[in-house]
Amino acid sequence: MHAKLREAETRNYVSKYLRYNDWSFSTPVKTSEWSISAKPLPEPPQHVLEDPDVTQTLASHPHLFKIVTPVRVNRLRALTTTHPNLPFVHSVLRGLEEGFWPWASYPADHPSTYETECPPPSTSEQRDFLLEQKDIELSKDRYSEGFKDLLPGMRNTPTFAVPKDGGQDHCMVTNHSKEPYSQNSMVDKEAMGKVPLDGMKVLG
Repeated sequence: MHAKLREAETRNYVSKYLRYNDWSFSTPVKTSEWSISAKPLPEPPQHVLEDPDVTQTLASHPHLFKIVTPVRVNRLRALTTTHPNLPFVHSVLRGLEEGFWPWASYPADHPSTYETECPPPSTSEQRDFLLEQKDIELSKDRYSEGFKDLLPGMRNTPTFAVPKDGGQDHCMVTNHSKEPYSQNSMVDKEAMGKVPLDGMKVLG
């Protein structure tokens, strides 16, 4: 057992990312309560739907944009017919079937297609770890099949491995804030507001 984990167990320590799964910690708001007043999730703006690069790539490569979810959407639809905030519910159901739009907009100075520089792995261990993670994601249908060059309307996201547990293992990191033209810079954080993060206690 790693030394940090052993120490955590002796102190009954709960990692920060797990604290909303621990009933001894207070919860700011439950998802069920928040959903009553939540605004509908946004749809892609019309200028994105009409972007010729986007429409061309979606039409020519639909297999790269499969929407995969473990959620049984029809069952969820049946269970939420009496929810007091149906506009929000319908937006969630639409997102599960068609994909979600993250409160984003394209700044005028952003190119439609851009390839961000991605440094190669620093070590063979990092390379092997990333290849293994790629295979895992492909097996779960969370990655699309590979292709050589970015298609019109696409941008890549740098992904790399960082050491954890004192270098005994690695963690895969996806950098949505890599400039220039980062994905995070396109998100309207004010419009997004505050939403409860996932966790069993928050969902309760």
